[in-house]
Amino acid sequence: MDGYEFKRLVAMIYQDKGYEPQIVGGSGDHEVDIILTDPKEKYKIAVQCKHWKTKNVGNDVILRLSAGRGYINA
Repeated sequence: MDGYEFKRLVAMIYQDKGYEPQIVGGSGDHEVDIILTDPKEKYKIAVQCKHWKTKNVGNDVILRLSAGRGYINA
């Protein structure tokens, strides 16, 4: 499974849980790979997918995602 397939899988899992996922990864994505919209409350959740086998997610990744969350108003 490559990175994009992993993102699609994560989006499908959230869709099965009732969220409306939008895959936005790529250049200029502000570290956000998927935007989830709650169908009832309409709030947004920013998701970043890491398809790593041995790496831990560090603070720098969390900080960049937090900045991206603010950019998309999630």
